[in-house]
Amino acid sequence: MRLYDTVTGLYSELPGGTMGGSAKLALSPDAKWLAIAREDSEINEGVIDLWATDEGQIAQKLYHPWQISALHFSEKPLIVALTDGTIQIWQ
Repeated sequence: MRLYDTVTGLYSELPGGTMGGSAKLALSPDAKWLAIAREDSEINEGVIDLWATDEGQIAQKLYHPWQISALHFSEKPLIVALTDGTIQIWQ
């Protein structure tokens, strides 16, 4: 996965590995965090990889027993919509 700086045209490469199916992405307003939601077929849960973009590494993994249907950053919190109809807010 590549993150492009639209001002300089340069990019940072994030090692992503393999992601089955479709992934959902959300970039924080300050561009310091990238959330990538995917389904882990081995454990049958939704997973969010929270990347620190300046370091190019996963800072945290968040696990959900349901699949993730949408992601959104609102200032600092990450808002996560799950397929069971609930919404979670992560600070």
